[in-house]
Amino acid sequence: MDNKMKKALAALAAVCLIMTGCGKNGNEETSETTEAAKPDFSSVSTASASDDVFEIDGEEETVSFYTGREVENEEDLAIFKFNCTLPDGYETVIDNAEGKQYSSPVGGIVVKAQNFKEEFQDLEVFADSGCASIKVNNMLYQADTEFSEPVKTTVAGFDAIRYDYTVTSYIFPPVTDENGEYVKDENDQYVLSEEKEINGEYVDRVYYFYSDEDVFYIICEAKKENAEAAQAGFDEFIESVTISKK
Repeated sequence: MDNKMKKALAALAAVCLIMTGCGKNGNEETSETTEAAKPDFSSVSTASASDDVFEIDGEEETVSFYTGREVENEEDLAIFKFNCTLPDGYETVIDNAEGKQYSSPVGGIVVKAQNFKEEFQDLEVFADSGCASIKVNNMLYQADTEFSEPVKTTVAGFDAIRYDYTVTSYIFPPVTDENGEYVKDENDQYVLSEEKEINGEYVDRVYYFYSDEDVFYIICEAKKENAEAAQAGFDEFIESVTISKK
């Protein structure tokens, strides 16, 4: 599978996460980002936090995660009903119709939303499907994902399901010869080792919940070495969430 196809399938898997049980098409929109302190995100956050751009037949295509569903005015989108107070050290990276992304030197948070919860499956089924999409998406980026058992909790006063999970990403380093030079094949491509090496380890959590009208999910992520430092900020963020009614 070439890199273009991997990116296309990964983007599709991420779309499935927010589209599960809906069966309606979104509109294309491009996310705008602002500069902020950003940790290294694992593949799922990279794919789900913003549009994934890839090339097909030399043309650049954009897979959109736009979340409008039969909403006359953009301000009525579910994502704009989401409110929070950022923990110390966090800055806003994305805040538009696509969703929200917040980042600090020790962790990152992604928020997505969808209007009309009545179009979706039971929350437990939706959460299970979302986790399956995360796992498939990460596999395409050569990463293993291990989920905890689901935990019933609340977010903004609504019933929610939380999963804790770890992501371990891998690389296959180039082969070197006796002189330490990289080995290339007959097509002048680097020959990769069959032995994979750990490239990054992440400790994540995801919350799924339905408000009175809409669907939300929140991904909190930190590198393994920053997990303890990030945990308090994640808890503070979740406790601050409110959903307004338009």
